[in-house]
Amino acid sequence: MKALLLSAGFIIGITWGIFPGISKPKSTFAKLFALVVMTLTILLALLPQTAGSPEDAVLISRMGTAKFIPVLCNIDISHAIRTDAPGEWIIPVHGSSMKSFLIRYTSPTMDDIDKKTFGDNNQVIAMLKRGSNDGEFFINGIIAINPILTLPYIVGLEERARILYFHVPMSWIAFLAYIIAMIFSVKYIRKPDLYYDSIASSAASLGTVFCVLATITGAIWAKFNWGSFWNWDPREISIFVLLLIYSAYFV
Repeated sequence: MKALLLSAGFIIGITWGIFPGISKPKSTFAKLFALVVMTLTILLALLPQTAGSPEDAVLISRMGTAKFIPVLCNIDISHAIRTDAPGEWIIPVHGSSMKSFLIRYTSPTMDDIDKKTFGDNNQVIAMLKRGSNDGEFFINGIIAINPILTLPYIVGLEERARILYFHVPMSWIAFLAYIIAMIFSVKYIRKPDLYYDSIASSAASLGTVFCVLATITGAIWAKFNWGSFWNWDPREISIFVLLLIYSAYFV
């Protein structure tokens, strides 16, 4: 389903961009629609909480990182069972796949537990960490109750995955703009018409703007994943060479 939605979004975006033609001016409605879509994209990439599944907490534990992560789940307080330990409870929890797990919780009052604290059996985002086995977790609090929308939790990226909602589209726009610049540059070489050269130059300008933005967002991602903004990674070297080529083109 995710692949289908991504493919549909990509096709609609390309169609909207080239209709009724790349050299024809867009209507005021088309410009406003594009502005609204970009604004919504920014808000949806930054505002919703990131939430994974209990299986993600298990995977992180198996990778040797014992920490609490946000998990979208339902906590069934009505079937909570007190253990022999003072103030400790065993509470059933259901993940997005409705598979049942258990969480251990120690009540601060050492007495009964409040249903409202755990969302009163509503969907919540809870901070969970794997316990002694794959079916047991510890809880460190609730960060949201009945969230309207959540972003997928990507193991290894976590909150840093938000940069992908900017970096990848910017890279695609740069790539497509450079493809158009190449096509019309070839047309201009075959038939020296300034109309072709104008389109090639405009597309190259647009591609370079988004290539610079993709480089900046990629550097931000590298800082939080690799420790520095620039590491001379093959991808960073190739995009640096690409920018040098197009700088020469504009000169």
